[in-house]
Amino acid sequence: MSKHKYLFNPESLSYQKVGPTLKKRIIRAAAILITAAVISTIYYTIYSFFFDTPVEKKLKHENKLLAKQYRELDKRFDRLQEVVGDLQTRDQNIYRVIFEAEPYKDSVFLAGGNYALRIEEIESKNNNELIEQSQTVLESVAAKQVPINLALLKRIDVISRAKGDSIRLIPSIIPLEQKDIRQLAAPMGVRIHPFYKTLKPHNGVDFTAPAGSPVLAAADGVVAKTDSRRSSGNSVLINHTNGYSTFYAHLGKIGVRNGQRVKKGMTIGSVGSSGMSVAPHLHYEVLKNNRPVNPVHFFFADISPSDYHKLIQKVSQSGQSLD
Repeated sequence: MSKHKYLFNPESLSYQKVGPTLKKRIIRAAAILITAAVISTIYYTIYSFFFDTPVEKKLKHENKLLAKQYRELDKRFDRLQEVVGDLQTRDQNIYRVIFEAEPYKDSVFLAGGNYALRIEEIESKNNNELIEQSQTVLESVAAKQVPINLALLKRIDVISRAKGDSIRLIPSIIPLEQKDIRQLAAPMGVRIHPFYKTLKPHNGVDFTAPAGSPVLAAADGVVAKTDSRRSSGNSVLINHTNGYSTFYAHLGKIGVRNGQRVKKGMTIGSVGSSGMSVAPHLHYEVLKNNRPVNPVHFFFADISPSDYHKLIQKVSQSGQSLD
């Protein structure tokens, strides 16, 4: 049945269609709009549940970038902390072990001040502000590395001048012509013996080098003993001052004699693989009053702070010695 209404017009003697009133039109339009809004809301809800909106995609992309920046900043900050810690350790080793002087106080290494952020500060800042502030802090800390290291080197120079020639009597160099920390194959400590395959004390460090490479005296001194044994092979023991002595083992050739005076950097033999050795290398020891001490602490004259940092990481690793 038709829903249209018709009225008879007596003047025209015909039926005319009667349209909806204004009120009904408004109600119908409102109903259509409400229905469209409800359908749109349902569609948007379903779409956003299964798919990301353009705004969400943008926010996710920004979050990924921020997370990446945070990770990079964390890594940089950790590296800076490690470097500062290694500088502090090197400083203490130089002054206490070598110069027999009191090192700088820890406050020197905190010259930049306290960079910690309070919780309220973090909560009151947006991500971009935190990134910018963290970047500023890292750049400030990195910038202070140079003056701190220069200050340490200056103090070393002052003490060295005060000590005079006695510094030349302290074993403070890597006893090889090629100064490459990557040659350090086995640090001091308990290591796996290459032949017995058991844990044994390793009282020195092993440097890999081509057979025949010159071995240098680490400091001025007097050759106390040249020897050739089944275990240490061809070896040289040099006495220095203040109870220091250095020991060089598994040499290919010995180039000095007992009682001979040597100068720092002088060739005393060559790298070899004599004795109980698995490959050409130099086994090097530093002794203080006949007790072995870590030679790494005495390489300050040959190693930069960055190389020292790498060396500290390397000596912390366990493994097998070459002898």
